[in-house]
Amino acid sequence: MCRINIMHLIEGAKQAEGLTVIIDVFRAFSLECYLYDMGVKQIRPVGTIEEAFSLRNRIQNSILIGERQGKKCDGFDYGNSPSTILKEDVAGKTIIHTTSAGTQGIVNAVHASEIITGSLVNAKAVAEYIIARQPQTVSLVCMGNGGVRPAPEDELCAEYIKSILEGREILDLEQRVSGLKNNGGEHFFDKTRQNIFPEADFYMCIKYNKFPFVIKIEKDEIGYVARKENVPVLELVRVGVEDAKRLWEMQVEAFMELYHKYQDTETSPAAEPIDKIIMRLEQPFTYYYYLQVDNDIVGAIRVIDKKEDGKAKRISPIFVMPHYRSRGIAQKAILEAERIHGASHWEVDTILQEKGNCRLYEKMGYYQTGQTKVINDKMTLVSYKKE
Repeated sequence: MCRINIMHLIEGAKQAEGLTVIIDVFRAFSLECYLYDMGVKQIRPVGTIEEAFSLRNRIQNSILIGERQGKKCDGFDYGNSPSTILKEDVAGKTIIHTTSAGTQGIVNAVHASEIITGSLVNAKAVAEYIIARQPQTVSLVCMGNGGVRPAPEDELCAEYIKSILEGREILDLEQRVSGLKNNGGEHFFDKTRQNIFPEADFYMCIKYNKFPFVIKIEKDEIGYVARKENVPVLELVRVGVEDAKRLWEMQVEAFMELYHKYQDTETSPAAEPIDKIIMRLEQPFTYYYYLQVDNDIVGAIRVIDKKEDGKAKRISPIFVMPHYRSRGIAQKAILEAERIHGASHWEVDTILQEKGNCRLYEKMGYYQTGQTKVINDKMTLVSYKKE
């Protein structure tokens, strides 16, 4: 598993390393997601008000959006409120954006190897992007209030992203998100502050997983630019007996390279007859799923789940078609299987000599049980468990 660090405030941004997620739920990076949904051309985050005005002079037809202490900056077109921005005003235009917390995290994350932004509205997309990138280190930076005081909404967002990466489920997520109304979001319901913090902003910012994209921070000759990048969505689609032939043909193709490498005639899925696939599909405790990314079928996974208390689930087999490998798809598929069937009590066997497979399971919290089975002089099967 990659090393995941949850860090805090501007000081945390300064110390962040690896793939860094700058989190600002209320409201900076929720707003930026909504802005891209409104069709803006691009967003340019800056650290200071002076930089924002200077950049507007260089970029024709640009819009200034920003706040200090929640209030719209003098001379700006809009404050940091997503509910008050009109689509017709911003569509197709460049947004220059500065805030007290979120954009300060961007400009201070000087040791990050890569920066993306995060909020509840795209939290799952952020996690799936990280899984696909497979970094060694992830820094989740909770920017808090003004970059100097912790904020419950940012802490919850970081915890949620981390839970997805670790294959865990926050069972009371809906309750905790709603609870932000009285724990971090109180100012949205203060009648005396509605001109700065409209109540509608709160509900827009807590719509978790609304957007299937991340916002990546890059730098060009002008400065920082926050670009939208769609994240492919992986779904597990149940396979029926009527799909046996297609499933079998995919399995044979996917495992043929390993079959030629190890000549494991008795154990290789590439050597299995279609009758064995049909038999499994008819078992009441077998769940075959296609791995579907957007509209493409890119592999499959079989889950054995007898749904008995204390009984381990088993993955046997999982495969990704050759053209789609090295994209984090297998990890996403396992996480989704764990979400559907429960995150604990899993077993899987893999080839000891395939170090990449072993690393995949180990970084997902699986450990070797000590049980091995020698198939031939080239190949040994090793058993893994996850409690």
